Amino acid sequence: MFYRRSKLDSFNENSISSIVDFIYNIDPNNYQQMLEINEWLMDNWFQVDLGIGVATQDKEKLNPIFRALAEVFPCDAPDKVYRGRIYKGLQRKFSEFLFGVSSKDCRNIGNYRGLLYQAYLKKFKGDEEATIHFLNNSKKIPLPKALILHPYIQTEIKKIAYGTRSWTTDKETAIIWGWGRGQDLHVDSFVFVYKNPKNEDVLFPVDTYVEDYEAIAEYGEGGSGDEVPGFDWGEVVMSIKDPIIKNITLYPNFSECRYEVEIG
Repeated sequence: MFYRRSKLDSFNENSISSIVDFIYNIDPNNYQQMLEINEWLMDNWFQVDLGIGVATQDKEKLNPIFRALAEVFPCDAPDKVYRGRIYKGLQRKFSEFLFGVSSKDCRNIGNYRGLLYQAYLKKFKGDEEATIHFLNNSKKIPLPKALILHPYIQTEIKKIAYGTRSWTTDKETAIIWGWGRGQDLHVDSFVFVYKNPKNEDVLFPVDTYVEDYEAIAEYGEGGSGDEVPGFDWGEVVMSIKDPIIKNITLYPNFSECRYEVEIG
């Protein structure tokens, strides 16, 4: 079965083309048509980051649907997008890789003698006191390029940066989904930043759709005015095949480690 959950009998679960055809023939002023596609989105995409909807490995199969929505509900491409993520498979392993030891929190990291310490010791020309002071007192710590290029970091970060995923133009939303959830679960957390994203990576900026749906739900015949759109304001569906990791910044001094990752 393609979808983990679907309530719409009018769509064949295994036929993406039928949904695409429906979208291309949709009348944005027809409440019932808009409701039908919106219910499909609610069932299969709206809560996908919570494990409800299309399976992770099948998200890319939805790309034709998002491309069709982008044509029918055109919206300007964003100049910057964000995505907040935790990766349960990593837990604290990313920080442990940098620190060289299993750490209970992200404070006083100058006390750890792992790869991050060694990289900054080299940067401070062997001055241990300066290295420890910097790592223990800095509010943000850029990872040196040599570390960013390490195969482990490249592999693990790309795992959570690539593919068809929901991003947002609102950094605060990304922080809630990334650092906020990381704090709750006590795991490493990430906020991704993608400036001036490539056209081929941007599938569907959703704001025109959300605006049209809210309008027809409020004023269209049959609409109740209280329906929830299948996307959030500011959401941008991205499909990134080969992200380039440009910068990683660690924000220490919390119970968990928070990272900001700039990709290109």
